[in-house]
Amino acid sequence: MRADYREIVGTLRDEIISGRYPPGSMLPPGPELAERFGGVSVSTINRALNDLRSEGLIRTRSGHGTTVNPVPVIHRDAAGRQRAAFRQAGRGAFDAE
Repeated sequence: MRADYREIVGTLRDEIISGRYPPGSMLPPGPELAERFGGVSVSTINRALNDLRSEGLIRTRSGHGTTVNPVPVIHRDAAGRQRAAFRQAGRGAFDAE
């Protein structure tokens, strides 16, 4: 059965986050991915890769392939942005991050 492009996005995202494709590694070429996902078209693979690129998980260079970007660790200080010191300084709740 052919995979929907959203399934391909989810699978590749999970593989990048889990470390199957570590930062700096190359994803397989489009035709290879198309075969892996049930013979979908390369344009379906490209659509999935566009979603991953917009999420910042990969970068592509024509003639060089698709490289996995490091997955950033996001640090949130939910309590810190609500502290009185930030509010009294005239800073918005999201300025603390």
